[in-house]
Amino acid sequence: MDQWRERLLATRELILEDDEEDDFNVNWIIGLGLSAPRGHMPSIVHGSRPGKSPNIDRHRHEMHARMMSDYFADEPVYGPNFFHRRYRMRRSLFLTILDRVSARDDFFVLPCE
Repeated sequence: MDQWRERLLATRELILEDDEEDDFNVNWIIGLGLSAPRGHMPSIVHGSRPGKSPNIDRHRHEMHARMMSDYFADEPVYGPNFFHRRYRMRRSLFLTILDRVSARDDFFVLPCE
């Protein structure tokens, strides 16, 4: 149990070194873990649990294609007012954010197919 506590404190120090804006939130979250009773490890669920219902197929690929044609095609189905109402920002602002994020991190760039 003490090893878990030491790892929690080390993680706290790493996070606090990176950015001081989130000090309050980090201290609060870590404090919750440190205030757990001795001998009690927080339960962490990884992956599926036995007896769990099967995943529902939500047709993500079809919905992605539909969203792209509805809002991001050369001639979108819905105009700028619909985009602004749904996403609460102008399409041009969204595209600016997308360009800057994808220029900074390759994770957000779609692979060539």
